[in-house]
Formats: sequence, structure tokens, C-alpha cells
Amino acid sequence: MAIMEKGKTVDGARQKVEQALVENNRLNKQLQEAQGRAFIEKQAREKLNMSKKNETVVVIPETLLSQVATFGATISSSLFDFPEPVQNWKKWWGLFF
Repeated sequence: MAIMEKGKTVDGARQKVEQALVENNRLNKQLQEAQGRAFIEKQAREKLNMSKKNETVVVIPETLLSQVATFGATISSSLFDFPEPVQNWKKWWGLFF
């Protein structure tokens, strides 16, 4: 009995080690990406509003974005305003009479 319990303990420890290795690999990949030039440039552009030479940064106020989104939603809903479905018996009636 004690040997079986020790075996379960060892199996549990192996699973924890495997999970830790997977997590370690994921974090190492994330670290490599964060140290890359593309990631740094993206963060500088998005979070710090920085730009390259001869580029212009355009900042759109949040209120204007919400107004445009609301306006776009009303326009798109009116574009897809489908007529009421016609019942089958009315279709047949219209076909024959």
C-alpha cells in the first residue's frame, strides 16, 4: 500500500513538472516576442502615440468614435431591413388568383 501511495505522489509530481515546463516554454516565447523590435515598435505606437520620422499621429476622441459607431449601426440596420415574410397560403393564393 505504501508503495502505491508513493507511486501516486511521484506521478502527481511528474504532472506538475510537465505543466511547469509547458508554462516555462510559453513564457520564454512571450519574452522573446516582447524583446523583438516589432513588439517594441507596436507598443510605442499604440500606448505612447509615438511615430516614425515623417509620420503624423492622429488621435480621435472617444466621443467621436462612439458617435460614428452609433451612426454606422443605424445605417447598416436600415440597409438590411427585410420585408415581413409572407405566409405560404398567401403565396399560393397570389399564384392562383
